[in-house]
Amino acid sequence: MIARDVEGGARLVVRVHAKTSTETVEFLDGVVVVKVAAPPKEGKANARVIEVVAAFFALPRRQVELVRGHTARDKDLRLTGVSAAAIATRFAV
Repeated sequence: MIARDVEGGARLVVRVHAKTSTETVEFLDGVVVVKVAAPPKEGKANARVIEVVAAFFALPRRQVELVRGHTARDKDLRLTGVSAAAIATRFAV
């Protein structure tokens, strides 16, 4: 399962690729990959990851929170108001 239900929403682990030419959210080889153009400095990539993921799931930015992995490539996000099943459906998994 790519996400798990938690109280009030779901947790989603993503792998981030910063400083890319395109910004996307993809499901590749069993991992959710978020590509962002922002550099991984001063929280710029983290902020952009939140924006890109929120847009991908059509959520307000305030409903996506970085819970763990602030300095790591793999990040744990909390999506409020979304179920793990809805996330899996979005990726057709």
